[in-house]
Amino acid sequence: MWLKKLNAFLAVSISLLVSVGAVSAKDVLPTNIPVYNVVDFGAVGDGVTENADALQSAVDHCSSKGGGTVYVPNGTFVTGTVVLKTNVFLYLEAGAVLKGSGNLGEYLDESEGRVGIINAEFAQNLGILGQGTIDGNGFAFWEEDWTPKERPMLSLYFDNCNDVTIRDITILNSPALTIYLKGVNGAVVEGVTIISPLESPNTDAIDPSGSRNIRISNCYLSAGDDIICFKSPKGYPPTEDITVTNCILVSDDSAIKLGTSSNVVTRRVTVSNCVIRDTRYGISLFMKDGGTYENITFDNIVMHTGGQSSHYFPIFIDIETRDGAPLGTVRDITFSNMQIVSGGHCLIGGAPGKPLENITFDNITWRMETAQPVEGLHKPRGAKELGGTPTPADFTNVPANISFYHIKGLTVRNFKVIVDDTSGEDRHFLFGHDIVEGVFDGLEGGSIQGVGGLSAILMEQSSNLVFRNCLAKQGAGVYLELAGERTDDITLIGNVLHNSTKPFVVKDGASKRAVTTLSNRLK
Repeated sequence: MWLKKLNAFLAVSISLLVSVGAVSAKDVLPTNIPVYNVVDFGAVGDGVTENADALQSAVDHCSSKGGGTVYVPNGTFVTGTVVLKTNVFLYLEAGAVLKGSGNLGEYLDESEGRVGIINAEFAQNLGILGQGTIDGNGFAFWEEDWTPKERPMLSLYFDNCNDVTIRDITILNSPALTIYLKGVNGAVVEGVTIISPLESPNTDAIDPSGSRNIRISNCYLSAGDDIICFKSPKGYPPTEDITVTNCILVSDDSAIKLGTSSNVVTRRVTVSNCVIRDTRYGISLFMKDGGTYENITFDNIVMHTGGQSSHYFPIFIDIETRDGAPLGTVRDITFSNMQIVSGGHCLIGGAPGKPLENITFDNITWRMETAQPVEGLHKPRGAKELGGTPTPADFTNVPANISFYHIKGLTVRNFKVIVDDTSGEDRHFLFGHDIVEGVFDGLEGGSIQGVGGLSAILMEQSSNLVFRNCLAKQGAGVYLELAGERTDDITLIGNVLHNSTKPFVVKDGASKRAVTTLSNRLK
């Protein structure tokens, strides 16, 4: 702990004094505090010289003395892999650039693939600080059409490390995954900027994988794949006790993603106070490998989908199986206080015989920019190798803004959809299939085309549901449509439905005797 506090002080002191040219880094420090300038070990910041050996010598020497700070001054230092070690912090001065070598042979070849610029394994109390930049030189490893060449796969890779700090640096043009935390216990990623082209392949920003006690805050993260992707691989501890807050997330794929690697458990995760934009999926949970997602909260999120996709999924949850794994568990998930601007379709569901459990949506406003057609669509799979027809429970082509399916324990409270584009195909405000024990409180929205179009809400094969304090839009047709012989125990209480032509209808085996109405405002 003393070394962490000391390095934080040193980072500020060195930055202020050296940047104005008053003294050298070594002159700032007492003789008993180890700080090592990479230039003293032969590093040359000319943008041409290969510096991996010199940088590694500085790190090794620092480590041999018990730890300290390895200082990188202003300049562009071309390098392959540098292995960080226990009690060693790399400090990048403002104007300092570690630029990835274009020579693949300069990178360490690990079981995970070619490691990028920084690698650390089984180390503790280490990190990267400062106002400088790591440039992964991704353009050396992509074709003009963005097809990847053989490339470093893990730009900053921390494997089975404890107490990792990455603070204030900028990371550009990662050839593939940017920050990969695997089996890490304790990490702080704060004030970090990550920018890779939105067309660049597999450039996830931060992947906590089998890691715990992780804090990600005050970051700007923009990349050509998932931004923050939680994985729970086989053979590693649960991914747990993680906070993400005060971040701006820009993604060509998912801004926040769980999976598809989901063998173990991901739990006790909070994502709050974030802006999400230009993404296909705002928040997605792909359960594939028989694990568990539980005790996860998304709160105070502003989301605007967009980018290169033809169809958007602001929120997506799905359970299916691959490679013979059992169906996994998704439970105790909450979405609250969200402002969404998007076209597309929200899909939230489990699988037959394996429902989602205890799912809550509270205080959500969704402004529907465009009603994108759903005919012929299949649900996303989350991984390219899962092509072809999805396993059962695919309701992507149901014409609805929000589809809930195979859920036990669903609460939807104060959910409002505002439709800007009414020129597209008609859609239900909400669709439900196999919902057991549901409360729908304070819904506001309707089908796009109103009278003569689809019902505002279609519920099929569902039971033990309460609709209360809901508001039918002006000119609405049927408000609630109930279908299927398993549809039973439906209660409508305290709803304002006088704007609808019919408060509810039943069909396909459902019975009016299954419906109880009380204190509703009707025509």
